Amino acid sequence: MKNLIAWTGLVGLMLAATACSDVKFADVHFDSKMSHDGEIGDPISFEPPTLPMPEPGPPIVILPIEPSPPLLVETFTQAAGNGKLDILVVQDTSVSMHSDRWTMGQRFRTLSDRLQGVDWQLGMTTTNRGVGHALNGSLAQLPMSNQTIIRSTDSKRVQLIDDHLSMLQCNDSDTLGWIQNPCTLADERPLSASVDAIGKLGSANQGFHRFGAQLAVVYITDADETLGKDNVEATGADVIAAYQMAVRRENLALRAYGVYVQPGDERCYDQQRGSFTEPATAYAEKIDAFVRSTGGSSISICENSFETLFDTMAEDVEKLSRDKEFRLDQVPRPESVEVVLSDGSQIPWEVDGQVLRFAEAPAAGVIVTVSYSH
Repeated sequence: MKNLIAWTGLVGLMLAATACSDVKFADVHFDSKMSHDGEIGDPISFEPPTLPMPEPGPPIVILPIEPSPPLLVETFTQAAGNGKLDILVVQDTSVSMHSDRWTMGQRFRTLSDRLQGVDWQLGMTTTNRGVGHALNGSLAQLPMSNQTIIRSTDSKRVQLIDDHLSMLQCNDSDTLGWIQNPCTLADERPLSASVDAIGKLGSANQGFHRFGAQLAVVYITDADETLGKDNVEATGADVIAAYQMAVRRENLALRAYGVYVQPGDERCYDQQRGSFTEPATAYAEKIDAFVRSTGGSSISICENSFETLFDTMAEDVEKLSRDKEFRLDQVPRPESVEVVLSDGSQIPWEVDGQVLRFAEAPAAGVIVTVSYSH
């Protein structure tokens, strides 16, 4: 039985070998490719690339990071101003001012006290121009003296102011007083007279306006600028132009003030016209416009006291004498500058080289802190 099984297996193997010998296998090449339908295609041909190799770029340079420039901090304390003030009084000596002259000097006696701490000096000219007794802007001499200037250091300054501004020589005689120098009958030219006076700072009035001093022009009149016999009527712009020409600088330290009939003050206007029949009394509209344009102040000529005007003058000279510029230790980078004022105020400023310049002076006592890099 065992032999039968072995024989049967042997016969099966022989038959299988005979069947396989009739099958032919295709030769397969590994460099052939398959077609899209799965059949063997042509051999794949590998071509070398035709694009050039990229050129190497510039070397990457890593720059070191520069340290931030050092920050400087400087502080300045604004000092209270106690500057110089030169006061040019332009006074009306016409007949309509007769009553005012009796008390004008007295009302100016407190000027010295109100300008306490200010280095001031005062000179006076009159409103008349032309020939004869006209001063044409020249400073009038003090009574019984050949001097023309009253100074804050004069021991008798109060009495000198009283005597000088009263112009009592024009009231000595209602008949003869008007022909005494420098008294006049009319032709009030306040603005024109101030132009003349400023124009003489280098000649007849030399020594009156000091270097570094502010100039205060004070008009005393019950009239306004009028058209003169020369057909010329000055304006405030003419006064400014004369000052620019005289001092040769653009940043003018000039303010105008006034004792006159203020525009719209009917009570004072009627009071002044009631004194005399001369039709010279007028609202000082042109003078007032100039005063306001300079930042100055005025007071009614009918007031018994001018102390509020003198107080304003003292405040103005203190304010204008304060520093607007501060010099830094180094020239800063403009974009790095920061400015802080201790009172919290915001004042426009600019940097010019080493100079920090404000549009207006900070208040006295304010601490200015400046930080910057350079």
